[in-house]
Amino acid sequence: RTPAKKPAAKKTAAKKPSASRQAVSSVLSGHQADLWGVGAILLGLLAAASVWLGAAGVVGDGLDDLLALGLGLLRVVIPVGLVGLGIALIKGDDVDDSEAERMARVGVGGLLILVSLSGLLHVLRGRPGIDDPVSEIGAAGGVLGMAVGGPLHGLLALAGSVLILVAVAIIGVMVLTGSSAREVG
Repeated sequence: RTPAKKPAAKKTAAKKPSASRQAVSSVLSGHQADLWGVGAILLGLLAAASVWLGAAGVVGDGLDDLLALGLGLLRVVIPVGLVGLGIALIKGDDVDDSEAERMARVGVGGLLILVSLSGLLHVLRGRPGIDDPVSEIGAAGGVLGMAVGGPLHGLLALAGSVLILVAVAIIGVMVLTGSSAREVG
């Protein structure tokens, strides 16, 4: 006896997006940077309530502790950075590029600045180690600063690591603003 064959599964054609989904997509398509910008501003305001005012409840206390461990003292400028990022995304600039390129420029430039400042805080505020209390790590550059500034300081001492981290910050500003060293000089 041969086993009975199962009926073949019906192939379904890919669903065409509904008219309402297409309409929503069409309306929002030109506002991606605006939506990300408003989200960054909102997150910045919530971070400010948490980090500066201690007024964001239990979630805010957890956010402040997490930012202290991850970014150290740099956490106090995160609200300003997020609001600035939001404004930059919404406002745009004179550089002729697409929304995706602008968002990438702001993200990459902001990340370079964040990494360099965190590393600078680590090397300039006592270089705490991973086995030090969270309060000491939080008073310097956090775990990010430790990861960036620690190896640089080990290889190049204080002066060399500061020079490299300042150069990275300058590059971050140029990427963020879409400017070049030729324009500045």
